[in-house]
Amino acid sequence: MSALKRYDPKQVICEWDGITLNEGIAEGTFIVVSRQVPRNALNVGADGNGTKVVNNNRSATITVTVRKGSAVNSLLTDRLRDEEKENPIDHTSAASVKDFSGNSQFQSPKAFLVGFPDSDFASDETNREWILMCLECDMEPRGSLEL
Repeated sequence: MSALKRYDPKQVICEWDGITLNEGIAEGTFIVVSRQVPRNALNVGADGNGTKVVNNNRSATITVTVRKGSAVNSLLTDRLRDEEKENPIDHTSAASVKDFSGNSQFQSPKAFLVGFPDSDFASDETNREWILMCLECDMEPRGSLEL
């Protein structure tokens, strides 16, 4: 018997520092979660013998792409401006991405914005990419659930 699965982009929720980052998400790819370095690497010597090298760095980035008109841009800009004040307010906070229409989830207890996004202006609405750096990220990129 064939399997039927369901995916709903509205059910993929990204949260950080008390903000749900989904308002005004862009068409196409709107969230990308990536490890900073591969989990495993191969080191091969001149003799051709190899060693599997395990990397314990579990840092990751979460890139969220929203339309320029999204209120998320103002909320995140305010967080970064807080950090630039004479008496800065640190906004290192937990971050998560959960697919409630499936069973993928990504969670980090400590994440921060790396900086302001590139800003371009065109004859139509463009997107802004916000990047969160995560110290440790538990990654479960599973998939969609069967109906």
